[in-house]
Amino acid sequence: MKMAIVQMDIAFGEPEKNFLQVESFISQAAKQDADVIVFPEMWNTGYALKDLEKLADKNGEQTKNMLSRLAKQHAIHVVGGSVATKKAQGFFNTMYVANRNGDIVAEYDKAHLFPLMDEPVYMQPGQAKIFLSWIMWNVVVSFVLIYVSQNGFGHMCLMERK
Repeated sequence: MKMAIVQMDIAFGEPEKNFLQVESFISQAAKQDADVIVFPEMWNTGYALKDLEKLADKNGEQTKNMLSRLAKQHAIHVVGGSVATKKAQGFFNTMYVANRNGDIVAEYDKAHLFPLMDEPVYMQPGQAKIFLSWIMWNVVVSFVLIYVSQNGFGHMCLMERK
């Protein structure tokens, strides 16, 4: 299995710019024959928590639609890191997973919000755990993979397990 792990330069408070970056990374990963691509936490808005009312993705619709469309188009599994979402119960730090057929196969709201980033002040904790049959792991949204090159952020690291 070949995985693309993305560390991107998130445009703070600018979801549209971030959606364009994600689209580009998915295309690049597919061209390099990646089976799975994984994005970082809060890639849609950065930690613009004070502006969630205007920035959060309502019910995750924009994110789910884009990840689904691109996963199917490029035949790649997409672990959508996490995005700021607005749901009936409040704001959440939500991860979506799309399989290579474009189906959203998992949705996870971060359960353990990080106090140093003021997440508990602005967001609601999630409750559910998920299991993905095509790749076995525990979902830990805040796990940080750091990949920095001479040029800084905006890079993708490919890892292959044979």
